[in-house]
Amino acid sequence: MSKKLAGKFIIEGVIHCLTGLHIGGNQDVSAIGGIDQLVLRDAGTQEPYIPGSSLKGKLRSLLERYHYAQNPDRSFFDNEMFIGGQSIRRHECGEKNCSICRLFGASRSRKVEENLPAVLFFRDAHLTAESKIELAQIESGYYLSEVKFENTLDRITSAANPRQIERVPRGAKFNLQMVINVWEPSSVERLQED
Repeated sequence: MSKKLAGKFIIEGVIHCLTGLHIGGNQDVSAIGGIDQLVLRDAGTQEPYIPGSSLKGKLRSLLERYHYAQNPDRSFFDNEMFIGGQSIRRHECGEKNCSICRLFGASRSRKVEENLPAVLFFRDAHLTAESKIELAQIESGYYLSEVKFENTLDRITSAANPRQIERVPRGAKFNLQMVINVWEPSSVERLQED
């Protein structure tokens, strides 16, 4: 049975930064006295943005934690990957009645019989026009961002390890857009839950 696309739901909103936000960017070697952790920027405009993949990963992680808290069984995190020699576990059962797998998809594996394509997609979140104007007026020496100085102390020797982190200032706003693909007939029944 082939699926037909019945439509798309577009969910829009605005992300308000209640505190400064570091959006992980390029971590190449910085110059002496330079910023240790830069903000990710759009290559064309040089404006900070939040990647859709980061929003998707955060929302998936929160949904997994919510479902795990309902029934704390270690087998819930049944998919193990090794990245950089480190074990990473996440939920991926591939069941059509599982909201996590239905929304975010599941790849065929020894536990998942067939690919389950994601129905939820995130677009990159760019600064609102209002935020661009407000942030451009801040005299921080950085374009639409600020630098925060942090310090880590060695608990035994008390040696200081200062660093500088670039971040988007408190009060910045980003446009949010998510798209849910609705496939007939299976996903129409679960649309309310999704």
